[in-house]
Amino acid sequence: MEGKKVKLSLKKKLTNNLGLKILALVFAVILWLIVVNINDPVKTTTYYGVEVELLNTNAITDDGKTFEILNDSNIVNVTITAKKSVLSQLSRENIHATADLSEMTFMDTVGIIVQTDKLNTEIDAIKSNIVNLKLNIDDVADKQLFIELTTTGEPAEGYIVGDVSAAQNIVRLEGPKRVIESITTAKAVVDVTDMSANMGTSVEIELYDANGKKITNAAVVKNITALDVTVGILGTKTVPLEYTVMGTPVSGYALTGEITSSPEEITIAANTSLLRTITGIEIPETALNVTGQSGNMTAVVDVTKFLPNGVRLVDDDFNGKATVVVYIEEEVSVSAAVTPQSISMTNIPANTEIEIVPFDTRMVTFVGLQENVDKIDRNSLTGYINIQEVLNELNLTEFSPGIYYDVEVEWNVPDTVRQKKEFEVQIFVPLKEEPVINPEAGPGFIQLI
Repeated sequence: MEGKKVKLSLKKKLTNNLGLKILALVFAVILWLIVVNINDPVKTTTYYGVEVELLNTNAITDDGKTFEILNDSNIVNVTITAKKSVLSQLSRENIHATADLSEMTFMDTVGIIVQTDKLNTEIDAIKSNIVNLKLNIDDVADKQLFIELTTTGEPAEGYIVGDVSAAQNIVRLEGPKRVIESITTAKAVVDVTDMSANMGTSVEIELYDANGKKITNAAVVKNITALDVTVGILGTKTVPLEYTVMGTPVSGYALTGEITSSPEEITIAANTSLLRTITGIEIPETALNVTGQSGNMTAVVDVTKFLPNGVRLVDDDFNGKATVVVYIEEEVSVSAAVTPQSISMTNIPANTEIEIVPFDTRMVTFVGLQENVDKIDRNSLTGYINIQEVLNELNLTEFSPGIYYDVEVEWNVPDTVRQKKEFEVQIFVPLKEEPVINPEAGPGFIQLI
């Protein structure tokens, strides 16, 4: 009896308040779940810019076709839902997206599969924002284009871009026919901002359509993607144009010496060592021949013909043609009265007496431009005879006494005027009177001869 009572008492205790006990158990489980979720909750994270790997591309290319990906559908964002502890172990590098081109649909789409390379069983959900890779299937085409070399930016102050050259100038393209046919231009653009010396660099080749829109299509393959380019940088300098003339105007006219030019100076470019040696651009006299001119002569001179090798013009607005005016005026004449006293002699040999044969007042006439003849002092004009030069011209060492010599007088007038005709006078060395004793005259008689 005692044993039966014990069993009944235990059963009674186990079943007593059974509902409360079940409720407590449920509460405990919920509490445990709450604690677990508080410590390691389920979260959702998005990984951006995952590139889709293309599988079995030969399924298209083996048929002589090519493809391009439309709408950037090969770049996806992948969203993963998992516990915080799982997500903490994943990064973008653990996520892989693939598209098997052998499974392409009739609509030229391929399903995108996303997965991770670890913890797959602990991930609640994984999905991509783009479900299908979209393709454009086309025939393969190719094209060759000349590469245009251009620059962007401005060199340092005082410098300009010189020659731009590349190791090659042709690029070969291959890709979808529709895209290849739309490409009209290939360019290599070099940034020369603040450059002050020659440089070599590698520049990416860029493709453009007829509207100047840049084409960046991964389906287009270039035989070269970059170009080795050499850029020459030239120094600049502003220098004057320097002129000389040849020939003689018609009789009665003369050059004033004034020459005007439009422009008067030009800006040139060259390598710095050459530039240092240039102070002006000399225009040779053959460009300005005044022969036969009876007034101002205007000429157009092509300056580019006279630039030294390695020198170029800088100003794009200047076509290289300079308008030059050579000034020519009619000459006038003036006369002045002179006497023997107006003339002096210089460089007379020692112990030599020379005289000018007297003459009455004579006129000497000068010809030149008005401003030059106005400088002549006609009231006190003087001239001179250089005796030593006369001896040299006559091949003499001394003059013979009693002989008269015709010599030209030089006048003290500006070099810019000339005598209308030569002005000559006569000079002579007087005979010496020496005493001679004449025996027939008797003692003490001296005869002068």
